[in-house]
Amino acid sequence: MGNSKLWQLYDALIEPIDETIRVEAVVCGHLRVMVRSSAGNSGLASLLSGARHAEEGLWPQEQYQGKRLRDVAALAKSWNALEASVGMAAINAYYNVEHDVARHGALLFAGDAPGGDCFCHLQSAAMGKRVATIGHFRQAGNVLAGVCDLTVFEREPKEGDLPDAAEEYLLPEMELVFITGMALTNKTMPRLLQLAQGAEIVLSGPSVPLTPILADFGVCMLAGLVVSDAAACEKAISGQGFLHMFASGKKVLMEIRGKAGYNNEADV
Repeated sequence: MGNSKLWQLYDALIEPIDETIRVEAVVCGHLRVMVRSSAGNSGLASLLSGARHAEEGLWPQEQYQGKRLRDVAALAKSWNALEASVGMAAINAYYNVEHDVARHGALLFAGDAPGGDCFCHLQSAAMGKRVATIGHFRQAGNVLAGVCDLTVFEREPKEGDLPDAAEEYLLPEMELVFITGMALTNKTMPRLLQLAQGAEIVLSGPSVPLTPILADFGVCMLAGLVVSDAAACEKAISGQGFLHMFASGKKVLMEIRGKAGYNNEADV
């Protein structure tokens, strides 16, 4: 797999997964994939761009049924876009469980109700700081505009964004950084954490594994989703219902600083 240091983050997430848990189903929607486990839990991940246009019927989703969840989670290390997305959803099917995140002191919000937005939650903390988002977050501009010096890094930049290549030059200067969970799936997360190690780091989105393990790699807060109603979530992701997806679960804000041997200068 190449440089073992760069895989430490993925190995740390995969190795604790219970080997007795199996995959019950994999559902591939238009923009997201969901894995349902034999433990009765479901995990989501955004599909990478190379996986979004796979024609229905040409991708045998049933190939994963009955396999160990841990083995499917290991596909997060694959360079195949579909496999990597399925792997991250499998990881999240293990960690993104309501009673587990509540045990870690997370705040949970009904998915279709106000609250649970990390940008609103950290608006005062961002005031006057150099803030960056990795990826385009719908709420970030509205909440943080005029509050801080905001930079948006984007692989497909819109007007006002900077291309992701600029991260190498500018990310070390930031004080607060919000990173999309998709950076785990596309393998850019280890380098982003290195570049942002001097900042407060927040991971945000349905693809984020909600586990204090990430504190060991410099992450301070997690903002994600636990799926409560797998059937409703499946319907939402299959019909491009982004907001309905959130209504099928609960939004989570989880502070992990100081947990799992927290070290904001982790060598990843």
